[in-house]
Amino acid sequence: MNPLPMFGSVDDESQYWKLRSDKHLQELMELKTEYNEFLEQSRDMEIEMDATLAQNQKRLDELAIKATNYERENEMLLARLNSQSLEISKLENELAEVTKKFETLKIDFRALEQTNDDLEQAQRVAKESKAIADDLLFEQYEKYALLELEVEEKQELEEELQRVKDEARDLKDELKTSQLKKASNSVTVGSQTGGLGDGSNFPFMIHKTVSDMVNKLDNLQTKLRNHREERPLPMPDF
Repeated sequence: MNPLPMFGSVDDESQYWKLRSDKHLQELMELKTEYNEFLEQSRDMEIEMDATLAQNQKRLDELAIKATNYERENEMLLARLNSQSLEISKLENELAEVTKKFETLKIDFRALEQTNDDLEQAQRVAKESKAIADDLLFEQYEKYALLELEVEEKQELEEELQRVKDEARDLKDELKTSQLKKASNSVTVGSQTGGLGDGSNFPFMIHKTVSDMVNKLDNLQTKLRNHREERPLPMPDF
């Protein structure tokens, strides 16, 4: 603080303090003006800050609502993500199982293809064998049919031979009786044997007929015996 000057008179001192007072008053007025300006600026700034604060608060509220919505949506997305993760894991397990089954089916399919090829080959061989067997069987049926005819013919010949033998025996008996009667009475014998023709040729004809039938029967029996020795008779299925 500066020391007070030395005054020569009361007026000088009064003038000094008046100047000092005017100066301080001027400074006070300036400070008051500045203060008022500061207050006005402060009010303007406060109003502006209140408006800004209100806007910021509104913005914060909106952001809080959005944040809440985003958080809720995020939770929903997390739940969906977890659910989808579980579903994906389940599908991956099912895919692995299906792939495993598919590989097994591929192996089984290859085995079935091989089995089918083997069966087709066996079927072709069986068809060829059946065709050969059918040909052989047809041939045997033909031979069997011929043999049946020959057997029937043999039976007919045997029956015919037996009939001729019976007739020959009867004729021999009749001829013997006729010859005995001829020896006792030639006229009676001639009348009884007139229907027989020439009595001298009759025994020869009987013998020849019987011999032919016996030969034919022997030939048939020889054929049957040779065929049985060559191949047994097949038994056809009816």
